[in-house]
Amino acid sequence: FTSDRRTLEMARITLDQVSRTVDGNHILDGVSFDAAEGEFVGLIGGSGAGKTSIIRAIAGFDPITAGSILFDGDDMTETPTRDRDIGIVTQGNTLFPTKRVRGNLLFPLWARGVSREEAQARVDAESRANALTHILDRWPATLSGGEQQLTQIARALIRRPRVFLMDEPLANLDPPTRRRLREELVGLQHGYGVTAIYVANRADEIMNMPDRLVAIEHGRVIQTATPSEVHRDPASLTIARLTGEVGTLRGTLINDDNGLVLSGPDLSLRLLPSVHPRHIGHQVTLVARSKDVRVTASGALTMTAGALTYGGSGSMRELLSPAGVMYTTDRDLTEGCSVSVWLDRWHLYDADGHLIS
Repeated sequence: FTSDRRTLEMARITLDQVSRTVDGNHILDGVSFDAAEGEFVGLIGGSGAGKTSIIRAIAGFDPITAGSILFDGDDMTETPTRDRDIGIVTQGNTLFPTKRVRGNLLFPLWARGVSREEAQARVDAESRANALTHILDRWPATLSGGEQQLTQIARALIRRPRVFLMDEPLANLDPPTRRRLREELVGLQHGYGVTAIYVANRADEIMNMPDRLVAIEHGRVIQTATPSEVHRDPASLTIARLTGEVGTLRGTLINDDNGLVLSGPDLSLRLLPSVHPRHIGHQVTLVARSKDVRVTASGALTMTAGALTYGGSGSMRELLSPAGVMYTTDRDLTEGCSVSVWLDRWHLYDADGHLIS
């Protein structure tokens, strides 16, 4: 990285009870969180949760109906986008088709009044650092998807914005390119030291890139923690699924003489008494990750070994029952055999996907 990258004036971003209502629909509902100076914050949530709406609100693209957005304590709620000093990258191609790569990188510098000589020097230096030198004279239409996105990221950062916003910038790329750019993007953010907010729906991105996650559901913040903390204790069934493969068993909570039991087809699993009694008699979903599912000589469940599956965590063996499917990293099983299963760790979610225990 060039030596002047850390001269950025980084901003602390604060959302304070931000709401946005459109035609009576609550798009955002009292959203509050901070992104510290130089922090890389990821927004995670299901489709329609409000992640993109948060990015657009911070950028000033969409007006909010309540609350405030602050950069370093300064209220930016009514400030036009052009005066917020942000860089933004989305999943679509927004490069100027009539400008070569060099022209695309020069444009934001000229627009901010940087002299032609300094702008050319900065483009040359950043191009060398970001391995873009070989495509500077090419037209955007001739670039691969990865080259287009890297050029857009460089264009957003080269003018040294206070805030860097990313809305699924790698979504349309093939897996190898996505993996490569994921590493490059983290390196760029750290190198520039810019405060960044990133939206993604893929576990490999959202779990490996940000310093901290903000989980969104129905326009509300439901959890704020490090990626490892969210992975370990997801606040909802949706967040559990978005942060890595999970197995699920569905059943009804019942209370017998010895305590609580999760009961279902071929399922009788005794639970800790920490589950609130108000859920007794209701359908719930038990969730466990493959690393917490062990095949043992004497387990709490009896299941049938299924097929090998391949996901972001590598290959896993399905474990089948009428109540659902679990996954285990114990792959040396014969498909169709009956196995005894022990769960080292699990969570329960109610019918609405909210965490019970």
